[in-house]
Amino acid sequence: MVSDGSSSSSDSESDPSVVDARRGDGRARSRSRETTRSRTPTSEVYAEVLGAGVVAPAAPPDLEDAVSKVRVNLTEGDLHKHRGFAKGSAPGSREREAWMDSLPLVNDVSAMAPRLEKGIRGRDMKVNMSERQIIGIHDGLFSALNLITLSNVDNIRGTVEEAKYRDRAQRVISLLIQDVTVIRRESALTSIGLPPGTVSGIRKRTLDLVSENHPSLDNETVHNLFTSDMLEDIKKALKKKEKEKKAENRSVVSFHIPKVVTVSPKSKSVTPGVIESEAPLSKSVNPIEQENKNFQNNAIESFIVPKFAEIQAPLTAGRLKHFICNWKLITRDRWVLKTIKGYSLPFKSARGIRSPRYRAPKITGEVIEKEAQELLAKKAVFKIRKTKARWISPIFLVPKKDGSQRPVINLKGLNKKVIVKHFKMENLLMVKDLITKDAFMAKMDMKDAYFGVPIKHKYRKYLCFQVNGQMYAFRALPFGLATAPRVYTKVIRPIAAFLRKFGINLIVYLDDWLFLADTAEKLKSDLKLASLVLTALGLIINKEKSILTPTQKIEFLGLEIDSTTLCFSVPISKRERIKYQAKALLNSSITKARTVAQFCGLLASIKLASDYSALKARFLQKMLKGVSYKAKGFDCVLNLSTDAIAEAEFWVNAKSEVFSRRILVPPISMVVRTDASLLGWGCAFNGQKTGGRWNLEEAKLHINVLELRAALFGLQLACKGIKDVGIRLESDNISAIAYINKRGGTKSHDLLTAAQEVWKWALENRIYVIASHIPGIKNTDADSASRKFSENCEWELNQNTVLRLFDKWGVADVDLFASRANRKCEKYYSFQSEPGALGTDAFAFSWQGIKAYAFPPFSLVGKTLQKALSEGTSLILVTPDWTSMPSWSKLISVAEGPVLINGNNAFIALAGDDRKCLDRNFHLAAWNICSSVLRKWHKFCANHEIDSKNPSPQFIINFLQEVGDSGIGQSAIGTHRAAITSLLTAAGNSEAIKAAEPFLARFSKGLLRTKPTDPKRSDIWDVDEALNWIRKCWPLESLSPKILTLRTVLLLALCSPKRANELAAFSLDKFKKSPTVWEFRLVITKNRGFGTPHEARYLKFPEDKSLCPVENLEYYLKFTEPLRKTDKLLLSYQKPYGSIGSSTISRWLKFALAEAGIEGFTGHSTRSAATSAAAAKGLSTAHILSAANWSTRGSTFQKFYCKEVDQSFQETILG
Repeated sequence: MVSDGSSSSSDSESDPSVVDARRGDGRARSRSRETTRSRTPTSEVYAEVLGAGVVAPAAPPDLEDAVSKVRVNLTEGDLHKHRGFAKGSAPGSREREAWMDSLPLVNDVSAMAPRLEKGIRGRDMKVNMSERQIIGIHDGLFSALNLITLSNVDNIRGTVEEAKYRDRAQRVISLLIQDVTVIRRESALTSIGLPPGTVSGIRKRTLDLVSENHPSLDNETVHNLFTSDMLEDIKKALKKKEKEKKAENRSVVSFHIPKVVTVSPKSKSVTPGVIESEAPLSKSVNPIEQENKNFQNNAIESFIVPKFAEIQAPLTAGRLKHFICNWKLITRDRWVLKTIKGYSLPFKSARGIRSPRYRAPKITGEVIEKEAQELLAKKAVFKIRKTKARWISPIFLVPKKDGSQRPVINLKGLNKKVIVKHFKMENLLMVKDLITKDAFMAKMDMKDAYFGVPIKHKYRKYLCFQVNGQMYAFRALPFGLATAPRVYTKVIRPIAAFLRKFGINLIVYLDDWLFLADTAEKLKSDLKLASLVLTALGLIINKEKSILTPTQKIEFLGLEIDSTTLCFSVPISKRERIKYQAKALLNSSITKARTVAQFCGLLASIKLASDYSALKARFLQKMLKGVSYKAKGFDCVLNLSTDAIAEAEFWVNAKSEVFSRRILVPPISMVVRTDASLLGWGCAFNGQKTGGRWNLEEAKLHINVLELRAALFGLQLACKGIKDVGIRLESDNISAIAYINKRGGTKSHDLLTAAQEVWKWALENRIYVIASHIPGIKNTDADSASRKFSENCEWELNQNTVLRLFDKWGVADVDLFASRANRKCEKYYSFQSEPGALGTDAFAFSWQGIKAYAFPPFSLVGKTLQKALSEGTSLILVTPDWTSMPSWSKLISVAEGPVLINGNNAFIALAGDDRKCLDRNFHLAAWNICSSVLRKWHKFCANHEIDSKNPSPQFIINFLQEVGDSGIGQSAIGTHRAAITSLLTAAGNSEAIKAAEPFLARFSKGLLRTKPTDPKRSDIWDVDEALNWIRKCWPLESLSPKILTLRTVLLLALCSPKRANELAAFSLDKFKKSPTVWEFRLVITKNRGFGTPHEARYLKFPEDKSLCPVENLEYYLKFTEPLRKTDKLLLSYQKPYGSIGSSTISRWLKFALAEAGIEGFTGHSTRSAATSAAAAKGLSTAHILSAANWSTRGSTFQKFYCKEVDQSFQETILG
């Protein structure tokens, strides 16, 4: 619908409101739109169309045409949407940024805002806009919104007119872009001190849109705010300005410090006069003066020093205001000069605190009264009537290092009323930028530093405190005011800047000044100038706490700096304090949160001097996360966790190396990229990439923990064999990067543990790690290495099976064919590069002198055996149970075994994360190739200077005779003989064996006469003696863990006569029970077919509970439940309470028999004693054979016991 109006279009030309609108008056522009839009000829052209129900008018074809002034009534939906956009959108900054980043861009440099170079942007650049400019931009934005809205209405969308409306909107936006461009250009020039008129064309020239590479982002292009010719004009203007500034500085004439130039503090009048100085500090710029003057101090270079006046001011608080004339010579900072005259408290409210607030209790005591009087003597405070005090705060004392007390006013309440701004302070981190090898250092301490800054008169009433009924107010800057550190830092910063102009290296932290120089002479010269300047500005140097003699080791800010070793270290006194507080945490029965927080703060203070300050404090910090400030706060009692106690113990036992750290770390010499997936880990460095799979335990961990594990493996692999290097570790996981750089955290226990493992290894190997983020799309090498593995499959034995082999033949030191995921020993050789591996390809290394375990690929069994024999290696070898294998005959002759292994106890890890058992019908064989014999042989040959692989027969006989004389039996001598035979065969020297055969035969015959075989023991012990001891060990609750374990094992061995390895194999995962029967299923047994099930059955024995195995087992399981970490039934009765092997079972049985008074029998004798007793009591042979797992064919029992009796083996034994 068209708005009403009857005036002609000519009226709009003379209407003053139109002129006002063009000048930028928004309100006039609004009025003009209401009165003129309906008066244009355009409305008449479209009147008929609008009357026919058209929603919006057609757009003029070009900007030069008459602009439509018709107001259009949109449909309700279009109008609602238009008003929604016209209100404006105010999302959060993050939401706005994320939404803007998600918008599609034109593939051109014009898709982004122009870039302003850093050199043309002042430090405090601000964009200044007038109200007129803002209204113009605002009005233009609404105009563009109107055009876009009209292009979207029903009758325009999809027509040619839509493109015209959108073109009009683009042209309006283009005008606004130019307006913003001009504003940014003018603001940038103003920020660097150039008037806008310096550069021509900044208002009329549009953007040139020349594409350039982004300086910090790869594959990104930008265009600049200023055109290339503008940039040249700006650089010329800046050079001209710099030349003018240097010329102005050269015009200043240097001079000497006057000997007597005084300023009256009251009148502040300066009596100038240059009197000959004691020691001239600088050369005069005047050439004539330079020739006539004799310089006595040659250590100080030529510089320009202002003419400081010598001012006689009292040594009281607020004294800096008397030196304002000297301050004006070194700085023009208005804020500093104003603050020196009197500091104004920056209250959040312009009126300050309107009502009095009396919050302080009455403070009494001689110590606090003495401190108040000292403050009064220094004129840091003055007495004030209570009625004039606007804010009264409590005061307390803090001990200083020298034993004196520092009064601190508790301004916690007042601090909430003032504005506290963020600021940066200098600290010890700057030492690494200034220190050099063997540099000299000194330090100055300013006396009553804060008290030098006066407080403005009108604000002193807010800094009041009361002592013994007397009210005092601070007239100088007090400790405890939240803004005090920032105020004092800003005040002294011009002094530091002034001294640095003369080449003085210094660090300023509040009232502590550290000076550094390459030589002692240079440092003395710097100290002399600094002392003169500081004194001239009113600061008082505390010579008692200062160290003005050049030294190469100095204590500064609580740490020692040593320039000879370039190390930070913790002073001895502080080390003792740390150890004392750590002991207090361990020995205290009640640990308060405040004590833990103090200890954590103490550790944080030494972070620059100790690599462990954060690493060994995280669990203690984690204890503080539950502290509630609303409840007892830091007075609450904490129960320290095991990890927190371990950290405290670490600091109690910390060595001196823990309290020292290098100032300058080695430069980055290598970049290591790592990545982790759920399948494995990967790393890439120096053009190489490698990776590996996770083992079963690691595969269950969170991906963030796996990323840290991958980082550890990557570092171990990349830095193998190197130390004292800097490494940049790149990962695409932000959590892992944070936990490495911050040396742990308190949110995740698992992440903290993993990060500590990384740093423990790095610090032990002196590797300095800096972690940085890399986008995942660029980390392709490490990512592919974590998912694609070069090996097709990996073979391994069940861990319990390997442990049984180790129990039988001894624990191996090295796994020859393994990976990190399936290794059976701590040391191992791998197929490819892996962290922790001794090397790749075990055949490339010597095996001499090691005890090894090997499960090689089947095609390498012969090669493995050959190398083991030739190098005298003690080897546990796992091979397939193939008698047709070429090396089988050699294994039979040289190795002990075989021990057959069911396929269910072997696994094959296929590509991916599949891990499958082998077929139970596939059998493996384990062999023991003993190297002790060969070591003896090699030693014997070395002593007699003969070739061990080509000996003469007499030396072989001499060796066997020497071994026999040592006391070993026939069987052991036969083993020595077989080992030598195998060695010579492997060496290809069968001729030496044939030559020695006649001698060996005669030697064996002689051996039978000298060492006849002892007959086996024919008697057996009485089972009743063992049962009587078991009855005495009752009740079970009264037994010690050791006696309970021995009783249980002996009772199980008697009730079911199993071998020791079968008892050790009892497992709770192959176990079923009923109220009267407990059964343990056994799969692998020595003399039973593979896969044939076999059970050990134990029945309830109600006749005598002390002999009931079920009763005993129930209590044993209950007793061991808190200690159980495995499914094995029998556990060690000593820490760590793990599963045990067959040798341990045999030893326990022997101990149990000894406790029962049965000496001289082995643990295996329980089988013979139990079965003999059962036969004597009439149990059938079939029951005995079944219970003992003996074969029914050819058994001795069938020849003597044929009668069948229907009763169990256990009932016969027990009863």
